[in-house]
Amino acid sequence: MDAFGQADILVCNAGILRDKSFANTTEADWDLVVKVHLKGTYCCTLPVWKWLKDNGRPGVIVMTSSTSGLYGNFGQSNYGAAKAGIYGFMRVLAIEGRKYGIRVMGLAPGAYTRMTSDLPGRAGREPDPLSLPENVAPGVLYMVSDLAADHTGKVLGVSSRGVREIKMLETEGFQPGRPYTAQEVAEHAAQVFFAESQTRTAPVR
Repeated sequence: MDAFGQADILVCNAGILRDKSFANTTEADWDLVVKVHLKGTYCCTLPVWKWLKDNGRPGVIVMTSSTSGLYGNFGQSNYGAAKAGIYGFMRVLAIEGRKYGIRVMGLAPGAYTRMTSDLPGRAGREPDPLSLPENVAPGVLYMVSDLAADHTGKVLGVSSRGVREIKMLETEGFQPGRPYTAQEVAEHAAQVFFAESQTRTAPVR
């Protein structure tokens, strides 16, 4: 506010990793990762949200989630839980923000950074130029610009694979309209679950 007099865009992008299998994850590492990612997003968002709302100003908030939270990834229970929490936070604020002209979107980036440079398969290797952060930036610029004015409450995956929307979907399901048994659910599994050919998850990097 001292520098520009107003707030228009917020990108929440702080992050750390403390990767271990769940049985080997300490409570301290759980709390630290959730604090940086999920509470950090809350702490940055709250003052900007209140200023935009109180001043009747449209604005855009981008929250950084991850495919580790949206799809899951071995050894990242703390990180995945925090990133999934950010997704839920984003969805709620997108609904609440509509009446105030505040757009809220999620970003699931894939990039070679200090945080990811020592992950398996990356350590000691030259990064793919398309995986550098500057190739994620155009997707973020799109999200916060008027080019995306019709979009809120959505997650974009932005990585060396390009830009794509990631959605949570549901099947039509088993709809008995009466009390039912667990056995009946099993008998209607083809309606309850997506066919494997219909599911597609990105490789977590």
